[in-house]
Amino acid sequence: MVSTVSDEALFSRLAEVLKSGKAVALVTIVEKVGSGPRGVGAKMAVTEDGEVIGTVGGGSFERMVVNEALKRIREGKPGIVKYSFVGKEVEGAIDTGLICGGTVSVFIDIIKPRIKVLVFGAGKIGKPLAQLLNMVGFRVVVADPDPKLV
Repeated sequence: MVSTVSDEALFSRLAEVLKSGKAVALVTIVEKVGSGPRGVGAKMAVTEDGEVIGTVGGGSFERMVVNEALKRIREGKPGIVKYSFVGKEVEGAIDTGLICGGTVSVFIDIIKPRIKVLVFGAGKIGKPLAQLLNMVGFRVVVADPDPKLV
């Protein structure tokens, strides 16, 4: 079943997944020539454990995109992939075996969760260290026996 979701719902779920420490591939249709299942701008997210949020078209085409997204999550390599819907090989495109009559290019972006760093002690060294780690992109958790310092 094809499940379209609003961009707001998709990004909200994406944030939840990232907070849980899992990587996500954000798939966006960036080009459509001729006929294809969905238009430019359609989005879908694929989590590293295979959860799919949204749709770029459904069916066998979407399964191909999900498999490519999972592969790219493992490799850490974003990129553009072109799919053909003309029932024959098209140079530079993966043949879907479908005959909608066009080609669709998707951009698969890999979004990895921030690395969690635990800082024990919020004193003269711990507090500025935690601030610095946060500024450079780490998810920081500070532990100190004095709750006023945390």
